[in-house]
Amino acid sequence: MSHIGLYWVHGRDAKPWGTKSQGLRDVAAEFGLEMLAPDFRGVMDPDQRVRMLVETIGDRPGPLVLVGSSMGGYVSTATCHELDVSRVFALAPAFGLPGYRWQEFPWLQTPVEIVAGWRDA
Repeated sequence: MSHIGLYWVHGRDAKPWGTKSQGLRDVAAEFGLEMLAPDFRGVMDPDQRVRMLVETIGDRPGPLVLVGSSMGGYVSTATCHELDVSRVFALAPAFGLPGYRWQEFPWLQTPVEIVAGWRDA
């Protein structure tokens, strides 16, 4: 397996190994990548999830890629403030919601690819 750290960050009411993450895990495996998916169920505070993700990743060497859906997109992007992240893929990210620490990300230097659905606001 590659030394790239690939993490799936699930949304608020989702689970770590749902349909999207299993599909991504299978595609990643075709490229020799292992994907990890921390479990944030029961933690409703997005910024607490950021702290948990930072602790989970620790000082892992190598490039770090975060993929997050909904609240997980916010968590992945906000984690860039704490860790050296190579790239973020945010699926329908929960940006601009009340109660989230970061409403904008002026410090962000990491490339972020945002994918939104046809009906996303």
